[in-house]
This record gives sequence, structure tokens and C-alpha cells, in this order.
Amino acid sequence: MSARRKQADPRAEDRRDATRDRAASGGAGGDEASRGAAPHGAAAATRSASASGAARVGVDAIHTELRDRISLLHYAPGEMLSENALAEEFGVSRTPVRQALQRLEFEGLVASRRGIGTMVTTVDLMYLREVFALRLKLIDVIGELSPGRTTDADVALLRAVRDDVAALTDRRDPTTLARHYVRFNRELSRAIGNQPLREIADRLFYQTSRVWMQILRDLDWRTEVEAVIDEVDRVTEALRRGDMREVARVRREHMVAMLRRLNAYLGHVLPSEPGTERHGTEGNDTDRNGADRNGPDRNGPDRDGPDRTGTDGNDTQRNGTERPASASRAALPGTGADGEAKKETR
Repeated sequence: MSARRKQADPRAEDRRDATRDRAASGGAGGDEASRGAAPHGAAAATRSASASGAARVGVDAIHTELRDRISLLHYAPGEMLSENALAEEFGVSRTPVRQALQRLEFEGLVASRRGIGTMVTTVDLMYLREVFALRLKLIDVIGELSPGRTTDADVALLRAVRDDVAALTDRRDPTTLARHYVRFNRELSRAIGNQPLREIADRLFYQTSRVWMQILRDLDWRTEVEAVIDEVDRVTEALRRGDMREVARVRREHMVAMLRRLNAYLGHVLPSEPGTERHGTEGNDTDRNGADRNGPDRNGPDRDGPDRTGTDGNDTQRNGTERPASASRAALPGTGADGEAKKETR
């Protein structure tokens, strides 16, 4: 083993293992390569095939793997992605890596800067307000369309996700819980019979997934785990019956509940229902009937007790991160709203 290998980044080693697992299970790397895949597995069993060049990774598999890493925050907002490093990791030329990054840029997960490179995009809450509202609308559309074909094997995979989530009830592991929820969404996406709608729904899901992941460790753990279990259970049963209207009803119910939990943490920056807009000159949220959703002054004392307004008029997150009340862009903790690169992938 070379000295360079000995000094390799442990995160890069984990990613190489995941790549080998996906390549061994799916060949060129289509949907089957990513189905239910976890970032850790029987990597040792596939190293010899990978080393001999028998297992090649295609654009689809690279795109899926990088998208999962971004949504699970393995790549932080603002982190630079090196085409050369990724090509070496996946054992391919730069061309398929560049094609995968172009897909991610179309999906809004990375941005290419001339003279700088490719950077993971920051989390813009003002933009994601609109994305969440659109996702809620799309749920209604999904419920009105004919379902895709759901097999017994599909149901078994969803139940396996449910069991994996239940195993986390007494073990706080935000990354693993988020990974299981991504698996759930991937399997559920197959039930959408309309391909263009499925592609749009997937793109919007991955754009918003980082919001929950950013603050998951600060939310009530049992509440989040039980919410995922309930959603998976009820959606699985509805899919087994081929009832897409019930699937849509359950997903809407859980998304609205999740938005309320996120808003309780972030300070009502996301929509609670589709069509909800921010009105008024004082920054209050108002519903379509003009009623104030947040009380007389969103910078005043909140329901958690002390006033969260700092001396400069900024809202302060519960972990101390400040969010300007009048800013056109809002960032979650750890998110570089100024768009500056944080670090480069090794």
C-alpha cells in the first residue's frame, strides 16, 4: 500500500467502499444500483472485482451517490467538489463525473463557478419556502394519477426501511435516520406512474431534504423517529392496496406536521400550508384571510419564553446562529449564505 493510500481521508475511504458496493450490485449503475443501497456494506467482497476493473461505475450511479451525499450533508453547503478526486474515487474518467455534476447543477444541488470549480449550493430558506409549497401542491396531483406497479418485493423493501427506522428509537443517529428516509422516498417514488411528475417530485425532495437534516440533531429525537415510522407504515399499507389518494393524504399530513416542527425551530420562515405567503410591513406571517399567524410581533417574546431579538435586530436561532429578519436569503446553522467555498473534497 502506498504512502498516499495510508494518509487517505477516512471519509474518502468510506465513499470508495460505497462506490464498490453499488457497482458490484448494479453494474453500470442504473436505478437498481442505488436501490436500498447503504454507504457501508460488504465492500471487502467487491474490492478484487473493482481493482481488476470488472466493476465500472456509470453516470447514473455517480449521480445517485453524490446526490445522497449532498442530502445527508457528507458534503457540506459551500464545499468544493473536485472532478479529478471524484474520478479517481469512482475509477472512471472525468467525463462521467462531469456529466453527473451537470445533472446535480440542473437539480440545484451544486453550482459551477468559472475559475473556481463546482461547489455544493447553500440552503436558501426564502427559496425553499416556495419549493415546500410546490411539493405540497404536487402531492395532491400525485394522488389523482394512476399508481405505478407496486410488487410484493417493493412492499417488503418499505417494511425493511420501517424496521431499520424503528431500531433507532433509543439510539440517536441523525445521519442514519435521514439515510433511511431517503431510502423510503426512493422506493415511494417508484409508485408514481407519471415519469415527468416523478422526476420533478424527486428533484424537489432533494432540494429540501437538507433543511431537516441540518437541524435534526436539535429536534426531539423520539418525535422524529415515530413520525417516520408512522408515515412509512401508513404509506406502505396504502401502496399495497393501490390507493394513491391515501398515499397523498398521509404524505401531506406528515409534511405539514414536519413544516410546523421546522418552523417552531426556525421561526416561521417556511410555509405551513400551500398558498401561505408573508404579508405586512412588520414581517408577520398572515394567512389568506389576513389573520396574523405569529402574533403581534415576530421579534417579540416567543412561546418558548425569552425574546430572541439581538441588539442589532437580528433573530437568533436556538443554537445562537443569527438570522437577519429582513434578509432576502436565510441560512441554516452551518450554511454559508454568502456562497463562499468552505473546503474542497479530498
